[in-house]
Amino acid sequence: TRQSRETQSLENIRRRQTTERAEKLYEYFYCIAQQTPWQWKNEQINPDKEIGKIMEGNACVQMFCPAFVRVAHFFARCSAETNALITTLAVLRYKADKGQLPEKLDELVSAGYLKTLPTDPFSGGPFVYKRIGDDFMLYSFGEDCDDDSGTRSKWGTGEKGGDQVFWPVEQKNK
Repeated sequence: TRQSRETQSLENIRRRQTTERAEKLYEYFYCIAQQTPWQWKNEQINPDKEIGKIMEGNACVQMFCPAFVRVAHFFARCSAETNALITTLAVLRYKADKGQLPEKLDELVSAGYLKTLPTDPFSGGPFVYKRIGDDFMLYSFGEDCDDDSGTRSKWGTGEKGGDQVFWPVEQKNK
C-alpha cells in the first residue's frame, strides 16, 4: 500500500544519501533557474520529471522540493509582467509624444524610448505587439510557450492554452 511504502521510505532515509540528493537538487535548481520556460521548451527540458528522478525513493527530499517549478514559473511571470509594463509605458509615451502608435516595437528603441526591447520569458523574444486602430495589443505567449494570437487566458494554463494579454487591460464587470 501507499502508506506502507511511505513509512518504509521514511525508515530507510540515510543521511549521506539525503545530503547527496539535496546537493544534486540544489545544483539542478541553480542550472534550471538560469533559463526561461521558453528555453526549457526549446531544449526539451522537463523540470518536473528531472526533479522527480532526483527525489525518487527519498521521502525527506520529497517533502521540500515539489514547489520548485511553480516558483520558477512565478519568477518568469513576474519578469514578464515587469517587462510588459516597461514596454506598455514606452508605447504610451511614444503615442503621447508623437500623436500615434509605433508601427513596430523596434521603433521604441530607435526613437530612444527603450535601450533594448524587453524579452518575454515565455517566447524567447519580444512581446507580441499588434496595432488595433488607435489602440494596441501587447501579450506574452504564456506558460504554454506558443502564440495563440492574443487569445486571453490566465498565463496559457487553460485547457486550450491561450496568451497572457497585458494591453488592452481587461475590464472587469462590477
